[in-house]
Amino acid sequence: MAETTHCSKNHNQPDSPTNLFRALDRLIPNELLQNTTERFQARLLVLIVLLFFVLGLIAILVIIGLEKSVPIRRLVSIFLILAQPMALWAMVHFKSLAHAGWTSVLLTWCLAFYIDFNNLSTAGPMTPAWVVPIVFSSLLLNRQGFLYVTVACLLAMMSIFWANTQLLLPAPITDPTQWKPLRLIIIISLILIVSLCIYSLIKLTQIKETELHEEIQRRKKISEELAIAKEQAEASAKSKALFLATMSHELRTPLNGVLASAELLALEDLPEKTKSRVNDISSAGTLLLTLINDLLDLSKFETSGVELSPSPYSLSLQLHRIHSMMKPRIKPGVDFILKMPDEELIIDADEHRLAQIILNLVSNAAKFTRQGQITIKAIKPTEDQLILEISDTGSGISKEDQPRLFQEFVQVGSEQHIHREGSGLGLAIIQRIVDKMEGRISLESELGKGTTVSVNLPIHYLEASAQLPHEVTELSADEETRFEQLRVLVVDDVDLNRMVMQALLEELGITHIDLCSDGSEAVAAIEKDPSYDLILMDVCMPIMDGITACQKIRELNYTRPIIAATANAFAEDRMLCLEAGMSGFVSKPVLLEPLKQCLTDALQIPSR
Repeated sequence: MAETTHCSKNHNQPDSPTNLFRALDRLIPNELLQNTTERFQARLLVLIVLLFFVLGLIAILVIIGLEKSVPIRRLVSIFLILAQPMALWAMVHFKSLAHAGWTSVLLTWCLAFYIDFNNLSTAGPMTPAWVVPIVFSSLLLNRQGFLYVTVACLLAMMSIFWANTQLLLPAPITDPTQWKPLRLIIIISLILIVSLCIYSLIKLTQIKETELHEEIQRRKKISEELAIAKEQAEASAKSKALFLATMSHELRTPLNGVLASAELLALEDLPEKTKSRVNDISSAGTLLLTLINDLLDLSKFETSGVELSPSPYSLSLQLHRIHSMMKPRIKPGVDFILKMPDEELIIDADEHRLAQIILNLVSNAAKFTRQGQITIKAIKPTEDQLILEISDTGSGISKEDQPRLFQEFVQVGSEQHIHREGSGLGLAIIQRIVDKMEGRISLESELGKGTTVSVNLPIHYLEASAQLPHEVTELSADEETRFEQLRVLVVDDVDLNRMVMQALLEELGITHIDLCSDGSEAVAAIEKDPSYDLILMDVCMPIMDGITACQKIRELNYTRPIIAATANAFAEDRMLCLEAGMSGFVSKPVLLEPLKQCLTDALQIPSR
């Protein structure tokens, strides 16, 4: 039974302060109860005001009891004491601790000044009362407010002291014979108030320390969560990159056989019907390759941004090539027009990225134009500016759809157009490239009347006599002779790819060709016969991959060109091949012109 009583007593002990706080909280706005520090300061304000109010009334009653009278000047003191709860009204009305704190401090300052002024201080009993507004300000105001109040109190004390020395103060409000008991009352009141304030400061410091510790723990937890999220994001990015690299390889490998075979067939003397079907195969394969490239570009832009590789080249020649290349894709009855300045435009820019912009815009125009014309127009308005305009007389784009045009995976147009070929990536990629080039892109379109897309780019023009990379045209006699004399080793684990590569090389006049199905066979072949002029090496192969095979072949002191012919088309793959000792890089699907260019560069055969 005793144990039960003891437990009950321990349980009830905290109820007393809890009930007190609950009573105080009724006077405090809910907005100030949400924060730990504000809640404590608001409770403290209520306690201070009530305590000061009670002690002030007690002091006044004692004085009145001693003096047996209430002069008019005493009524002012009583009024200032009774006005102390105005601070609580300010807190409730303004829902602000700052307003309440200033109200309490100013009322206390006025009371101290009035009583001090009316009691011949510093000779009188009230000078210690100046401690009260200073202590209140330290608890209820910010640092700047505390400094203002302290200075105001010191100035008031010195002014009253000066006035007293000059005999300018009125007769004391309290009979000097009662100053000793009054001093005792004031000292006891000050001790109580200052003790409460010191305790409050200690408690407030503890609360701040607790909040600081909790904030440190919270930030530490957030930091740990961010680190975990970063690791997960990096792992996700790596998985995404690995997935894209794998899918790129797996898609490009069969495309290599499709597009290369279609290109080789197109070179044959075929019946018109068969040639048309071969062109259809080539167009479909090219469209699929474009989609793969767009997906890879978009993914790369999201992770590492757009990378530019500027170099000098002829924009005029590029536009002619794009015009020739895209002409077969324009619908019958649609005029395909190229307009540009008479002077040859030589620029220093990223040829590949600029081609992406033009090709994507022309492809979009071709999809939606059934009659009329499509125009590519190059304008040189100034010496450091290029404007490319691609206009058509197609179906046009509504005002509602135009703001969404450059978003990813968005196709716009009427219902009969919405399922046309395309992924909705091309224009989003164009926007990112143009932004990277510090240019701008604009669109004018009207339903049923066509569309004009303008790309305005800052550009660096070169003189027409500038040295340009050599252009690959038909083989010269020297090139034909050199190619005929070459001995080439083709290394690829896919039978179709080896067959296609052999056919492409033979089309270039190379007849001395040996084939290997993996890297270890290639290493053995070079050990046996190091006289091969060139090696075309796939990268992803079983048993021994192309990177390892290249390193081992270089260890055999083989110094002639090794060219990576791989479906791994990322820039990182290119760098990895070059770091392993390869001399060049051609991505699958391998077509005749890129292969010819790569061989020419690797063997340093001059072109006309």
